[in-house]
Amino acid sequence: MPLPVDRPVEHSRHTRSSERVEVELTPELSAELQSFARRHRLTVNAVVQGVWALMLAGRSGRQDVVFGATTSGRPTDLPGAEDMIGLFINSLPVRVRLDPRRGVVDWLRALQEDQVQARRYDYLPLTRIQALSELDPDQRLFDSLVVFANYPVDADAAADRGLTVSGVTAVEATNYPLNLAAYTGDSLTLTLLYDPEVFDEDTVRALRDDLLLQAAAVAHADPEHTLGHLALVDPDQHRRLLDDWGRGAPGDAGTTLTAVFAEQAARVPARTALAVDGREISYAELDARANRLAHRLVDAGVRPDTRVGVCLGRRAELFVTLLAVLKAGGGYVPLDPSYPADRLAFMVTDSGADLVVTDRECATALPPTDATLLLLDDPAEAADIASRPVSAPEVTVHPDNLAHVIYTSGSTGRPKGAVLPHRGVLRVARDPKLALTEQDVVGQLATVSFDAGTLEIWSAWLNGAALAVSPSRTMSAVELGKFLQGAEVSAVWITAGLFHEIVDTDVQVLAGLRLVMSGGDTLSPAHCRKVVSELPGVRMINGYGPTEGTVFTTLFVVNGNYGGTGPMPIGTPIAGTRLRVLDHALRPVPTGVPGELYVCGDGLGRGYVNRPGITAERFVADPYGAPGERMYRTGDLVRWLPDGNLDFVSRTDFQVKIRGLRVELGEIEAALAAHPEVAQALVLAREDQPGSKRLVAYVVPDAVDRELSPRELKEAVGRSLPAYMVPSAVVVLPAFPLNPNGKVDRRALPSPEEAQGERPQTVAPRTPAEELLAGIWGEVLGVERFGVEDNFFDLGGDSIRSIQVISRIRELFVIDLPARALFDNPTVADLATAIEAQVIAEAEGFAPPAGPGEGTGPTG
Repeated sequence: MPLPVDRPVEHSRHTRSSERVEVELTPELSAELQSFARRHRLTVNAVVQGVWALMLAGRSGRQDVVFGATTSGRPTDLPGAEDMIGLFINSLPVRVRLDPRRGVVDWLRALQEDQVQARRYDYLPLTRIQALSELDPDQRLFDSLVVFANYPVDADAAADRGLTVSGVTAVEATNYPLNLAAYTGDSLTLTLLYDPEVFDEDTVRALRDDLLLQAAAVAHADPEHTLGHLALVDPDQHRRLLDDWGRGAPGDAGTTLTAVFAEQAARVPARTALAVDGREISYAELDARANRLAHRLVDAGVRPDTRVGVCLGRRAELFVTLLAVLKAGGGYVPLDPSYPADRLAFMVTDSGADLVVTDRECATALPPTDATLLLLDDPAEAADIASRPVSAPEVTVHPDNLAHVIYTSGSTGRPKGAVLPHRGVLRVARDPKLALTEQDVVGQLATVSFDAGTLEIWSAWLNGAALAVSPSRTMSAVELGKFLQGAEVSAVWITAGLFHEIVDTDVQVLAGLRLVMSGGDTLSPAHCRKVVSELPGVRMINGYGPTEGTVFTTLFVVNGNYGGTGPMPIGTPIAGTRLRVLDHALRPVPTGVPGELYVCGDGLGRGYVNRPGITAERFVADPYGAPGERMYRTGDLVRWLPDGNLDFVSRTDFQVKIRGLRVELGEIEAALAAHPEVAQALVLAREDQPGSKRLVAYVVPDAVDRELSPRELKEAVGRSLPAYMVPSAVVVLPAFPLNPNGKVDRRALPSPEEAQGERPQTVAPRTPAEELLAGIWGEVLGVERFGVEDNFFDLGGDSIRSIQVISRIRELFVIDLPARALFDNPTVADLATAIEAQVIAEAEGFAPPAGPGEGTGPTG
């Protein structure tokens, strides 16, 4: 089990516990522990081992711990064993499970019984125990040891010979990096022995404090107390973790998005609010257009908390409509017209949206539902809206009223609609760490169906800034740079994957920005350092947060706060937000210990649409808040750093993030398993190349002789899931590998390249252009064997990798190839033909489209 080491154990070639820290038990606590043991018919040894197990569990965040314990090696049933001269001491592993619901006394009695049973194996050497276990021979059975010494002192025999025993001391040294030595007599004495090559003294002193805390908790435990009642931190730490570090600055409480927008429109009416399609719309014009549409929506029955679907392209009407829905009192349900029809139908029906605002073009993407369609480009409808008042309708909206519903991936195969109120969006947009003003221009790159779109829109409009909408959501680094510079963007959100690609390609793309926000996945410290060092005018922020907590939960300002070693912290809570890092028993964990992150405060969503069961499971009562307050279980393991920042550790389930978008692997598996020819399906987020994560699906056919087509499976999944959830590769296996417990051995699943094996049918490059392109593809995809007719996306390509390929092509061929070229020409052969045509056209002064169509293609 992991110890809170300062240096890895293996770095110490000759581990030896040569240093010591005394655990200063007061006479009162020593007496109380011994009294507790007598009162409950426990040995002091069992109590000491229990306290040690509690300390290890508290410091590791685990409920199952293992340590070593010494035994005398002198069995009581061996006559004369106590009088034999020699060293018979042995060490045995002690495994302790800590169920928070179990009573303290009952648990200690079980531990004592385990000690008695273990005495039968006193004679077994550790090498034999290791051989009997399932552990690797090079893996230690344990790294810490409890040495319980009960030296018998016959004072009467000494007195008969004129001697007096004035004290007993012992020097213990073991080959384990951390040890607890316990001595009994008139009082209980505890000493921590440690290896200074592994632990710093301050770390061991912190362990000592934890040990004293647990010793006192056990000594004072009543019979009805459970393990979950025992605190992991002292009162001062508790206050620091929950009140000092875990509480953000006060937010803008008591107001709404529409009220703050109205303030900005009145304050800066002539300033640009929206720049889209080459046109600039002022705050006054945006306000008037949204007010007219809001009146129409009110007449259509929209009231506070009414859910209104919005299915529009990246044009001015989309943003006007989002604002109008809120002004009418409703909450918008963004429907990306590029989503599969089945998913759009589910979102409309599940959300309960009786009205969908759209236009004739986007309406073709919507399947038939019971919802009424309001077509903005219908001549009669447009004339009606234009005749409405330019003043806002008289609607009363409160901070807790619905602002929007954002659908996230669901583990059961159905997406979940998170219901998010005004106050949550407001506290993000106005957070002082972002410090946005009317002088800023915020880039709008994301789909409004994700909370990144929420951040972009409202961080601009609630601060009087301009929102500049990118012409496309899929852009190369060069195209993004042109957009940022052309629109004079000063603040932008970029997902981690795209951020890394931009910095690798040309960090100067971000020059001229004031604020760069990134996240959605683990940020590379090296890339962040490069931005900070080479672009001193850029403020770099790492943002973290689940959708259910409304966009951001924490922010970390990289500039001046990152020492340059270790992972990038996710920061501290934003305004109006409270955080708890808790263990399984909902107890605050000490600094440095992994625990699950719980989110409270203004950003907390109201739950999931039509999902009372999972809402109750994820939105739970806050034991540290006022009566009735709730907190959201993120499923993320984090830990507090000594400076009060949070460090992300891992997920507690199989939910992952791909290019900043949260994906529930179970939803993809359910879509694959729905195929009539698939018997089993499993999906992993693989990172076979460092920094490049991709979804890989594994399927088993329903019949031995069945031949499944990976491409057909991907197309089938794409009909029900958005592109970012479609696996980059599908591997067909005759059966899943199993571990000794009969469970699927995920580690044994091959990468797509390993499963591919020899492919004699592939067509080798035939021209110099094809050879150059094949080399680029091989480097970017990490694939050695493929042909010029193989599809880029079938080989594991995605939108991020496509940008890498296009960037290298631009540099190698010195042509202005658009980002969509690879989507339109997804094979080496087709892309080589398109490049040759582009080279000739540019040489002749004419540049045709680099492909047969204008579509953006897949984005996954």
